[in-house]
Amino acid sequence: MTSAPTKIDLSNPSTRSLLSMLTATLRAQPDETAAEYEARFAAAATAWAAFHPRDHEEQWIAAQLVALHHAALDNLSRAMETPHDAEAARLRS
Repeated sequence: MTSAPTKIDLSNPSTRSLLSMLTATLRAQPDETAAEYEARFAAAATAWAAFHPRDHEEQWIAAQLVALHHAALDNLSRAMETPHDAEAARLRS
């Protein structure tokens, strides 16, 4: 029997803190505006909520998965942009 996902309370300080930390893992533009930050926060929250975490532990695991996904994509993107082979190899690993 599978339990239904719990409703995520975005007003909970613990959840807001977790999502703020998760948002920080998504690369920001150097001159990011408040609206762009809100869009980045919403993207992080949406990706995180898609895992339907049922309790605090699952919320942290989901946050780690989303952060890892974005970090890996960011490193691959930066590896493709760098002209230095050694730096690209480091970023790919």
